[in-house]
Amino acid sequence: MRNRVVFAAILFVGTAAFVTAGGTQVPAAAPQHPTVFVAIYERGPAWDASKNAFEQTSIPEHRQFLAANADRLVGFAPFQQGVAPGSTDKTVGMVIILAATQEDAQKFVAGDPGITSGVMKTTVRRWMVDKLKAY
Repeated sequence: MRNRVVFAAILFVGTAAFVTAGGTQVPAAAPQHPTVFVAIYERGPAWDASKNAFEQTSIPEHRQFLAANADRLVGFAPFQQGVAPGSTDKTVGMVIILAATQEDAQKFVAGDPGITSGVMKTTVRRWMVDKLKAY
């Protein structure tokens, strides 16, 4: 009897991927893409204009934070225009985050030492991307 129950469970799970519609078996809907958010980093109130981007207080900790959380991220990098010596461009970088909700993405960014120190500030937006290609 136990073997029949196990076989029935395997049969059910194996056929659950198909939905019968008018007698025709069609594959079930494809899984949804993960929710992707983009955090745009800008110079914050504690940014020291006399220093270049990589000399700013808490930037080494910011970079360590991102590296330590790489499994939650699609990518992260500075913008050349924002970190170039003498640049007045306030937008310094971008982080692409996988998170369940906007609130989760914002909480993640709020824990970034670059943000908590005030050296940078950020805006988080949901990115409705359909496809990402690695290079």
